Amino acid sequence: MKKEISYSQNPEQKLTKTKSETLINSDESNINENNENNRNNNNQYSITFNISNENLQKKIRRTRRSKNVIEGRNFKCSQCGKCYLSSPALTNHKKTKHNYGSEVGKKGRGRPRKEQIPTSYLNQSLLKYENFFLNDSKKIKNDDKINFNLVKNDLNEIFKQYKNQIFNDIENFDKYNFGNFIIENWDKENPEIEKNSRTSILGNEGNEEQEIINKPNIDSIFFLYLKELSNLTNKEYFKFILKFIVLFRECINQFRDNLVNRNHISGNKKKYTEIYCGETIPDICNHFCVDFMEQHKNFGIEILELVEIVQHFCYWLYVNKYTLSQLTLLN
Repeated sequence: MKKEISYSQNPEQKLTKTKSETLINSDESNINENNENNRNNNNQYSITFNISNENLQKKIRRTRRSKNVIEGRNFKCSQCGKCYLSSPALTNHKKTKHNYGSEVGKKGRGRPRKEQIPTSYLNQSLLKYENFFLNDSKKIKNDDKINFNLVKNDLNEIFKQYKNQIFNDIENFDKYNFGNFIIENWDKENPEIEKNSRTSILGNEGNEEQEIINKPNIDSIFFLYLKELSNLTNKEYFKFILKFIVLFRECINQFRDNLVNRNHISGNKKKYTEIYCGETIPDICNHFCVDFMEQHKNFGIEILELVEIVQHFCYWLYVNKYTLSQLTLLN
């Protein structure tokens, strides 16, 4: 007895599966011979197609909708009143017939252009930088000579003044490394400037990428700034600049040491300013003026006077190529 399974491609088309394999052939003798051979193998199956050509459905050709048929055309052009079946069709009509989108122009860049400081601002900043010490309170006087003894006394006085606030970890002035570095090199024709400093880029989770470059470290930059300004200003304003440098240095070391763990160099734990270059100094200015100084009630310094010297120092860094960051000196 045959077991038959039928599949329909259309109502008159059958797909038959039999246990004894049957092949439809125009030659009847071949069919009988094949059936006789296949009776010995009960595990084989055959597929038989019985197709009636008379009942094949004809493929219906899709006809184009007439433009006069309004039904379904829900997207109307606001300029000429023509209606379309879809939004893309209406948009294409507007582009081709009404120049839609031409006012937008060419497609822009993927990444926005870096904002440039206006040339007028740069010119004003340069002028302010060059005239910074022409003010009566800053300009040098005839009897002003900033020598070794004056620098040493001013540093010692500043250290004692802020000993309990920011120098708790230093026993006395003789062990203040930055003060010793300035005093030892002040009168030297060729100061011992450390030029093999590191760049530091903070990544995720406080990881650092470092590179050794041939630039002075931050302590050396501070020294060079003080040395240059000692020939441009009077004793009183120089002491203010020296105080600013001392405070700014402590702020940088505290801020950076809180972000990453410093490595031990040659067995001695060094400060951030003793190891790294000045590229990131401008990034810390806001933290210095807002957080660090306010935390200590500005150390008795007028905030506007502080901002003014911060701006000048950062512009000096840029002019001398110690940083790529350019700040304007306009308030």
